[in-house]
Amino acid sequence: TGTTAFAPETAGTSLGHDALPWALIATKVKKSHTTLTYAATTDIDLDGAVTDLQTLTLTGNVTLTTSNRAAGCEKKLRIIASGGARTFTALPSWVWVGGTAPASLASGKTAILTLTCFGTADTDIVAKYEVQS
Repeated sequence: TGTTAFAPETAGTSLGHDALPWALIATKVKKSHTTLTYAATTDIDLDGAVTDLQTLTLTGNVTLTTSNRAAGCEKKLRIIASGGARTFTALPSWVWVGGTAPASLASGKTAILTLTCFGTADTDIVAKYEVQS
């Protein structure tokens, strides 16, 4: 018995039940982006059908909440402090890696908040926060 090499010229043909078309393997998945509307309490929708990358410009202080939590969902939120230093509150039940829950963002700075969900509760969310130096 021999082996069959998977080459670009076989793209779109069937090499067996577990082979994928070459074009599918070579395709880079582009993440979608949307801008969240600022509110004193802003919800981050973790639904996998909602955009992966979101931007929130803080024009005032904010409390972050989540909805539609499900295992496997991940969101990256770019947070921009506009017009002054902003305080914000994230849920204390989130598990913070690489540091503690942030309390404020200096004026003109940008931060990235990554939320990875491992279940359906806020306690299943692992959060990472990085701020522009």
